[in-house]
Amino acid sequence: MDSGTLVLAFATVVLACATVWLAVEQRRARIEAGHARVRTALRAALGEQLENARRWHARDPSRGNDALQSLRSAGPTFEATARLLSEVDLPAELAAYLLWLIGDTRRAWDTFRALLDRIAPADGSVPTIHPSNSNAGNDWRLILERLQVAACLVAAEASRRGYGVDGAIVDHVRWELPQVWPERMRVLTQVSESTYFEAPPFPSDPAYATCSAGARDLKASDLRAAAQSSLHTFIDGMPHGFGEV
Repeated sequence: MDSGTLVLAFATVVLACATVWLAVEQRRARIEAGHARVRTALRAALGEQLENARRWHARDPSRGNDALQSLRSAGPTFEATARLLSEVDLPAELAAYLLWLIGDTRRAWDTFRALLDRIAPADGSVPTIHPSNSNAGNDWRLILERLQVAACLVAAEASRRGYGVDGAIVDHVRWELPQVWPERMRVLTQVSESTYFEAPPFPSDPAYATCSAGARDLKASDLRAAAQSSLHTFIDGMPHGFGEV
């Protein structure tokens, strides 16, 4: 084999190797771009639901008429979460539950907005129902729960995909702390959701377990117990006769 043939053969091998390398790099770039697109979609949906919960949490109806009036501008948005559902291949159980959560939270918001017109008219007229005689507190709590669960599920999915830094934010904001539900309200709500509002089963993957009703109720109970314990410790540590006249 003459030198020219050897050079041609070597060049062919080099070209083939370069072609393979280029194909591998292009595939790697596509995979990385896909991961970046998914992470961006998850972050956008998580940020949206955290903001929903933040606005809603700060407007507890028990704080009076100002809080009730401000709830009119705190209606939830779901654009980024809807894009997540349409652009990312989510697990079927998670996708179904998020779809239901979005739709039924919108229904609950429409119902609550109609209630606001009766208990806190925007024009300052006399309410047709006094807030204390309405279900405003329970309805507010239900919507807050929905928004918190939506954020929790998106965060759990981010963590499941390896983006734990993104998902961990739900553990560090006050407005994601679960509420203590009134006696029997949780059971009645779950029955209503499954029977009348056609809620699909909660996602069964252990990755989402902390977002379930049972896990949230347990955490809320623990938080209340810890708060009560801290209060008792504070009172016990006060000097004898402190505050007495």
